[in-house]
Amino acid sequence: MIKTRVRNSKPGPQAWCLVALLIVTFSIALSQNSWQQLGPNGAAVSAMVNVPGYPDELYIVLEGFPAVLLHTANIGQTWTPLETIPDIINSLAIDPNHIQTIYAGGSSGRIYRSTNGGYDWQLRATVPGGISVRQLLVNPQNSTTIWAVGDAPQQESVALIAAVSTNSGQSWSTITLGKSFEARGLLLSLDPVHPNRLFAGGELGNRAKLFFSSDGGSHWSNISAGLNGCCAYGLAVNPNDSATFICATDQGLFYSSDEGRTWNQRSNLPCYSVALAPSSPNRGLAGSENLVLRSTNYGYSWTAETTQFTGTISRWLAFNPHSALEAFVANAYGVFYTSDGGYNWRCLTGTFRTLTVPLLHFPASAPETLFGTAWGYGFIKSSDRGQTWTRLKPFTGSGRPVAIAVNYRHSDTMLALTQDPRVWMTTDRGDSWVSFSLPDENFQGCGIAYHPLEPDTALTWGGFRDSTGGRLRFAIYRSTNQGQTWTRIHTRGSNGICQGLAFSPSSETIFAWGSVDGAGVVLRSIDRGRTWNDLSSGITGPNVRSLTFSPVNRNVIFCATASGVFRSDNGGLYWSNIGLENVSWVLPDTLNTNRLYAGTDTQGLFFTTDNGLYWQRDTLTISGRSILFIVRHPASRSTIFCGVAGRSLFGRNLSGIEELWAWQEQKNRLSIRPSIILRSARILIGTGSQSPVTLALFSASGRKVWESRVQVPRSGVLVWKRPSDIPPGVYLFGFRYDGGYHMTKVVFGPGH
Repeated sequence: MIKTRVRNSKPGPQAWCLVALLIVTFSIALSQNSWQQLGPNGAAVSAMVNVPGYPDELYIVLEGFPAVLLHTANIGQTWTPLETIPDIINSLAIDPNHIQTIYAGGSSGRIYRSTNGGYDWQLRATVPGGISVRQLLVNPQNSTTIWAVGDAPQQESVALIAAVSTNSGQSWSTITLGKSFEARGLLLSLDPVHPNRLFAGGELGNRAKLFFSSDGGSHWSNISAGLNGCCAYGLAVNPNDSATFICATDQGLFYSSDEGRTWNQRSNLPCYSVALAPSSPNRGLAGSENLVLRSTNYGYSWTAETTQFTGTISRWLAFNPHSALEAFVANAYGVFYTSDGGYNWRCLTGTFRTLTVPLLHFPASAPETLFGTAWGYGFIKSSDRGQTWTRLKPFTGSGRPVAIAVNYRHSDTMLALTQDPRVWMTTDRGDSWVSFSLPDENFQGCGIAYHPLEPDTALTWGGFRDSTGGRLRFAIYRSTNQGQTWTRIHTRGSNGICQGLAFSPSSETIFAWGSVDGAGVVLRSIDRGRTWNDLSSGITGPNVRSLTFSPVNRNVIFCATASGVFRSDNGGLYWSNIGLENVSWVLPDTLNTNRLYAGTDTQGLFFTTDNGLYWQRDTLTISGRSILFIVRHPASRSTIFCGVAGRSLFGRNLSGIEELWAWQEQKNRLSIRPSIILRSARILIGTGSQSPVTLALFSASGRKVWESRVQVPRSGVLVWKRPSDIPPGVYLFGFRYDGGYHMTKVVFGPGH
């Protein structure tokens, strides 16, 4: 909304016309050159902390780069955006003795500090060892001591690391808790009565790990024996009995009454956080999948009767220290509040448009319909090109969606892939779902698709493990009975993952890409997946994250890796690097192979018009810089969608206009005189032929308001009479012919 101050004198007709023209000009500029933020609604929270002593106050950070910090002082009735942090922030911690002092930990290993409640931030230090900081805590009895936990790559392995600072974050010492081919440091907790008793953990080798220190982090012991699951996410200590622990893993809640020497499983539902109420520790809450578990006996047993709660992987949980009935829970869908001990929940971020949407799917039978995945929320659908969204009927595991595909011959039939992993099928547009298992229990999926020529054949891809504790390996699977049974048709290397798969126009040839043994790969099969050839020559980087064919020439292929954008002009036989770094996605132009978009992890969206000699950043109206994908609508070449971490979706040229205006080759083939049209105009159409052309007018919103087919005179000059029903304003005027499509801006003045 734009507010302008005007003088008290009444404007005349010419002034009103000028104001109208300026407004329309501004609107059309946005419709041509900027991105429109779309839904779905929700807030992908990457960190949350409440304010000690102020139970109505809360800070949250949204996913993506740069990190957006929001504050509420009235239980979410209003939110105030504070200073952004140039990092991907995973954790917040408040000094309980100086509540204006807040610490933030980033994926870069940097520690940031604010001393004025988040309005300004300073870089405090960088934790050594290349650690990604996942959790932070401030010692409540000594504010100069701060703890951190995270993970860091170390040559052939990844280390789970704990760190401590004794000078308010200025310098840090670290200790490695363990190493494996996979590691995540996600758990950090204190004994509320004895803060030198510290807990850290997460994942090592796809197994839940928990470590205990009784001396403030100087020495650690492994107390994981008896825990099940792939990762330990949270831990609570009974303040009335410091020997009693409750640990949350993806396999449930585990209870120990002997300081972790033995564990008993008290719930088999996956849990990602757990806490006991400070004011009444017999009451406990644990964040699970689309619900919050409750306990009234110090965490010994749990019930699940939560209502009005949405979102999975609820990693952040905070009790009101003065009331055991009030608490906040946050996850990848938003922030929720309860005032009755967890029976009922109210969403505090329902109007936000800051979800993470990592995938879109366009069914061939319905050009206006989009399907997608919203992490932590479920499978979503739009019937108006992304303007409004609904969630498909949820089912077990749907809050962790991976991919969805619509059968191109039977539009009521869809396949959905979840992280469980399972394949789900619906034959009634999502009203009911049935699930099918994959042959490998330890499969991690990345996508699913129907074969373009065989409606009963589907493929899925990702990685599988030979055992629960084994490494992921590149894998592709096929089903010939609509997903009911699956066969692994290809695997490669000792570790890696298949990130994507695409069919050639003939559908006999299939391309697959991803990572194998630490290197990015592109594979091709010319016999529908029976055999595969490696086409990775010239590609550098540990993982090929996306691959796209040029619509102009299918032998021209682009792919994205951390090392940049790569281009092949010979169908993938050899690749050359054409620029940028940390690239997540590439989208070529529909007319010229030297023009393309590229999305990056933290630097936003770029485009080039000269095959990468010069890249320009396209950040107009896109607030985030962590680009997940850029895709073109298959039925409208000018319509582009962009997924941005923690910012939902953005769309460009969502209606009507057929090409990207910024990249039109005008070459003086269309000119109109006079510049302001009252009744008629002379239009020069330089096509070089007298073939009929189609003339069209588009409004500021990009919608077609007039169209006519005309014959071009021999002179190329057409006398055109302005349509009587078109009001004054700024429009786009274009003509289409066999050789292309050209546009220019026109102004319709008053007095027609």
